[in-house]
Amino acid sequence: MKSILKILITIIVFFTFINALIFIVMGIMNIYKGISGLFNASQEVSYAALKILDSLDLFLVALVFIVFSSGIYNIFFPQNNNNAASTEKKHILHINSFSQLKVLLWQTILTTLVIHFVASIIHAHGKIDWYFLILPISILLLTVSLGLFQFKGNNKKGDGH
Repeated sequence: MKSILKILITIIVFFTFINALIFIVMGIMNIYKGISGLFNASQEVSYAALKILDSLDLFLVALVFIVFSSGIYNIFFPQNNNNAASTEKKHILHINSFSQLKVLLWQTILTTLVIHFVASIIHAHGKIDWYFLILPISILLLTVSLGLFQFKGNNKKGDGH
């Protein structure tokens, strides 16, 4: 049973990482379209800027997939290196628990939503309706709930005095 779980988790991590690579390729294609649009006389500069901004959005979605896949991998396949040289190295995505993974994903998704909101405002070309308020209100609510989650987590650690 344990080996089946490891195989399933490996498949999940693998395909999530493949999703990240697909979004990275899509982002690179948008950058190419944006840069080639700068040199194309028939395209406006705003088209190029929108394509480059859209690529940033795609890269951030890819980052969400990378954080998720590496976080799941680190949780289920921990690296037990007792070597002094390996403990000195700081891992960027060193995740030990689902709570740490949740907070890191939360922060990454919030950043992605902010970039998406800015891109949608630019795409609107000044035709902003009331429904444009939905995304910033959602971002605000997610930020407040993240702050409460972290505050609750800090209070749990501090109760042991």
